[in-house]
Amino acid sequence: MTWTFRNRIELQPHCRLQHPGPEWVLEDSGSGRHVKLTGRSRVDVPVLQIIQQGIDAIPPASETPIQDSTILVLSGTGYESENDALSYGELWRGRLMRAFVTLNIAAVFDERPGAGFTSYGLASIGRGTRVLNDSLKLWAYEENAQEPRFIAANPVSEFWITSPHERLASALVDAVEHGALTRELQVSYSLYSSSFGGAPEARFAMLMIAFESLLKVKPRSSNVQEHVRSMRSATANSGLPASEIASINGALKWLLNQSIGQSGRELASSLGLRDYLPEAPDKFFTNCYTVRSRLVHGNHPIPSADELGILAAPLERMVAELIVRASLVDEDHSEDQPDRQTSD
Repeated sequence: MTWTFRNRIELQPHCRLQHPGPEWVLEDSGSGRHVKLTGRSRVDVPVLQIIQQGIDAIPPASETPIQDSTILVLSGTGYESENDALSYGELWRGRLMRAFVTLNIAAVFDERPGAGFTSYGLASIGRGTRVLNDSLKLWAYEENAQEPRFIAANPVSEFWITSPHERLASALVDAVEHGALTRELQVSYSLYSSSFGGAPEARFAMLMIAFESLLKVKPRSSNVQEHVRSMRSATANSGLPASEIASINGALKWLLNQSIGQSGRELASSLGLRDYLPEAPDKFFTNCYTVRSRLVHGNHPIPSADELGILAAPLERMVAELIVRASLVDEDHSEDQPDRQTSD
């Protein structure tokens, strides 16, 4: 038996690849391994119809010229094991991403965790035909005599997030009574709302940016500030090159105020006894901030899509609650706030 890797890819709006054929062979080594990129057309069928009629409700996937496709499939066949297939799949996926970014082509290679049908659901839909989830991520399957049919769940953007009208009316009455979001908080809300429907990495990173936009960094104690100023003075008189002195003193200046980590824990603690995953707010923020550093600074282990997805749901709730809470606080916005910083 051999294994095949597969990664369904969705191009972002206004992005296309100029290749006239439905298939682009990326590697054909002659050793049985074959890597290709294939264009696909989207076929939307209601889930209820699929459950009732099975795989017969879904027309077989038709190949589409890549230049006309918003959906692409990166696949490679002929690998001796699942690990071998995934290893080469990761290599080719990374190569394709590099080519895309060179040409300013944006695409989604990974979806939020949890999408797709269960094994029981696939068997019920297939009714004797081998059916597999066509996940928007890198995965591998064992080849056999029966060519599988692939089925993709609708993208998250096609689902609706809604609530009863009475709740919306109540929330609006509360907003009228306690005041609208300030211009500053509207920026936080825009960052928060931009996280919806994104890939796990983009969703998590955007939520963390929205959180950090809510921070009000405070000065450290007078003793700490005095110590920092002594270090800046010593650096100024160190005899080092002027460029090095400016760089070091620029970094030391941030130490006059709280770090993002300290300020974030303090802000999260303002939520009281709520639980997130289930952790106290400050501990949950610390966990998220550590994962954020691993993600944006490339620290190993790089967080997986599953890890980011698990954290993003409660983080989304935390950010929303903090925005609402911030709108209730009567602050004097005319006072200057200390400069923000990025150290832990």
